[in-house]
Amino acid sequence: GTFIGSFISQMSQQAKDLTYSVLVPNQKGYELARMAGAKAVALVVSATETMSQKNVRMSVEQSFATAEGIIHEAKLDSIAIQAYLSVAFVCPFEGAVSASLVRDQARQLAEFGADEVHEEGPVNRFHSTSDTYKLESFNVNHNRSISLDKMKSKSFDATNKLDELSKRVNSIEELRLILEKCEEFSAPKISNKMNFSFGNQGANVMVLCDAPGHEEISEKNIFSGERGAIFDKMFKAIGLSIEEESLYAVPIFPWRLPPSLENSELDLALIYPFVSKHLSIIKPKILVIMTEFFEKFRILANVSKSANEDQIIPEATKSFTIASPSRLIDFPDEKKTAWETLKEIKSLLGQGK
Repeated sequence: GTFIGSFISQMSQQAKDLTYSVLVPNQKGYELARMAGAKAVALVVSATETMSQKNVRMSVEQSFATAEGIIHEAKLDSIAIQAYLSVAFVCPFEGAVSASLVRDQARQLAEFGADEVHEEGPVNRFHSTSDTYKLESFNVNHNRSISLDKMKSKSFDATNKLDELSKRVNSIEELRLILEKCEEFSAPKISNKMNFSFGNQGANVMVLCDAPGHEEISEKNIFSGERGAIFDKMFKAIGLSIEEESLYAVPIFPWRLPPSLENSELDLALIYPFVSKHLSIIKPKILVIMTEFFEKFRILANVSKSANEDQIIPEATKSFTIASPSRLIDFPDEKKTAWETLKEIKSLLGQGK
């Protein structure tokens, strides 16, 4: 008994120096891990279509889109991400898996911003023979969050410059052209493909959405895949759609967010005057905030959460908040609240207010 007690005591002391990685199967799992105080999370995606469908009931494309969303959230929450590719060598349903396919998938996870990407199972860090894809900028650093004071210092000159530029803009097209030529952002240095806006600028309703992911950029959609289908269904239920030019949708950030946490935070802070100017030009009757990044975006721009919202939202604009399609997929219980909000918007439009 004394030996066992001593052994447990030693193990407990050693455990204080360890960082445990929490397995998160989806967005809901990530939210629970974050609330529990996790410093690192692990997510697993399947390399083959059949395994992905049988394991998580999602296509490979859908599971990678979910992984991208979790990785972006984790980067902004200063939580390290370890990504694992299951059935990377042999799939029990499809047989041998192409090495080039696995390498492309691993590279894609790294581009999303994962700190580590591994084939197959967990890694023994004391004796690892796993083929691990690592990029220099993705090395795990649990103390990597950037303080608001430091960020403000680093972005002071750039923020002032972009604020002045945005004040000279008189049209949405001018705003887009300035953004395309702007050298202060990190994201376009990785990929300059941009999703600026979709739909009719004169529509009564404007939706502020998540930054685009890989699929959205490739397909030039505000949302793609299952997320796109949910977005379309929600607004068509109240008689609005991008295709029929009764809706105007804008990503809160027009490029894919950079994988570096620090660069993501700086970019979100720097885009603030452009989003503010976009809203001031459009002056929508109704603004629907459909992105969890909005509050973080305002904080990173050094705008107090208690500040009057007309700092960015025009005074005559009525604003509503609805969970993003990605969140509704993982938290279906929130669909009822979203629908009630949509009905309120429909009623407001019907009154002509």
